[in-house]
Amino acid sequence: MISTRTFAAQDYLGLKAATRLLNKAVGGLEAAESLSRGDHSTHGRYQSPNTDLFIPVDVVVDLECAAEVPFVTRALAALNGHLVIPKPPVHGDPRWLGHMAAVSKECGDAIARLAVALSDDGAVSADESRRLSLRREVREAMEALAALDKALEEVERAEARRMEGAL
Repeated sequence: MISTRTFAAQDYLGLKAATRLLNKAVGGLEAAESLSRGDHSTHGRYQSPNTDLFIPVDVVVDLECAAEVPFVTRALAALNGHLVIPKPPVHGDPRWLGHMAAVSKECGDAIARLAVALSDDGAVSADESRRLSLRREVREAMEALAALDKALEEVERAEARRMEGAL
């Protein structure tokens, strides 16, 4: 691999591994060929640690849509310090009290566990983070907030559709 890259070689190999998981999730290289552009040998090179050829973004979108799991997108986001959180589907009128309760509960759980970790010495150790499942608690809080965000987005879209119909 090229030595003047932004990340370590191991990070780029992680992208190759994510591509391999994606190809497997859609049913293999031949299935990937049928779902997007490129033949099965090209899809094989995208996942091979022995080449500098990486999967193009349009192929990632096609395959992740079929797999319903953003393997490569998550790996890219993680390399750049981001987290991919799915927006849950919302149908019909959002349950505002339910959303507010979920956000309050999940954020409260995360803060309570963080307070436990901080209570003895004012710091959070890796052991405390694992033992108290702090990252899981934070993820659950973010998922509850994402569901609320999706509900708000749905309200805005419904209003925009009503406004377009009134014109």
